[in-house]
Amino acid sequence: MQISAAIDRFRTHLEANGNSPHTISSYLRDLAILTAFAGPETKTEAITADVLAQFVTNDVVAQKPGGAPKSPGSVDKVKTSVKAFFRWAHQSGMVSANPAAAIRLKHRRRPAPDVLTVQEKKRLLKTLDGTRGAMAERDAVLIDLILNTGLRVSEAVGVDLPDLNVAEKHVSITAKGGETHKVFLNARTRARLAAFLKKRKQVLAESQALFLSNRLRRLSVRQAETLVENWLARAGIAKKVTIHGLRHSFATHLLERTGNLRTVQEALRHKNIATTVRYTHQPSEALAEALEAL
Repeated sequence: MQISAAIDRFRTHLEANGNSPHTISSYLRDLAILTAFAGPETKTEAITADVLAQFVTNDVVAQKPGGAPKSPGSVDKVKTSVKAFFRWAHQSGMVSANPAAAIRLKHRRRPAPDVLTVQEKKRLLKTLDGTRGAMAERDAVLIDLILNTGLRVSEAVGVDLPDLNVAEKHVSITAKGGETHKVFLNARTRARLAAFLKKRKQVLAESQALFLSNRLRRLSVRQAETLVENWLARAGIAKKVTIHGLRHSFATHLLERTGNLRTVQEALRHKNIATTVRYTHQPSEALAEALEAL
């Protein structure tokens, strides 16, 4: 099968597997570079380990358009896409051996984003609550929801009205891999959501999305990222806390309250507890105590 046709089948596989549109488009952009390098009519079986070694060291992968070297992270991103594609191609029987198996990544740990202290969290919400207007109310609910549930931003903006069950204290979300989870809502968040829902249901819009833009369309991840940046600035918080940092803040505060890393792991829906450790932002002594209590 030609590489271009194989990549198209890979896209279908990713969609059926519930991968996010962002992940799929990222893979396809990187694989388009490989297609251009090898030639769209090249047979997938003809792409050997030597061909891939030439590809990942070629200027199209290693250099920017102006000739400056790309960062190791940018190169690793392409390598990751290639490895994912050929792992699938091998598992599906499209190729007899995985030519990307020998490709190695740098395995650099990305620095975790800054987190809010409890006092900064209160100051942020106080600033939101002290501002009138529909957009401020929407933003307050969104930020409160992430800070008190640890939802990913994509999960939060993906919430639809039928997903909320305030009476039964949970919101249903579709997580990575297409899995559905019921996430607990505490009393503060339930009260805020209940008040917001009364106004949201009065808004005439085709979208069932909980959070709407000023054009009555589902709020995008990028719009959510921008509004968090703006509210942090208005609250006088100079830290570079991203919207993903709000999820980290939730994890850190939950560990401080419970001292139980397994509880935090369950709340964040992490399969690997090592991932949870990176989210908690705790000094080693505090983590040691939490681990001792497991």
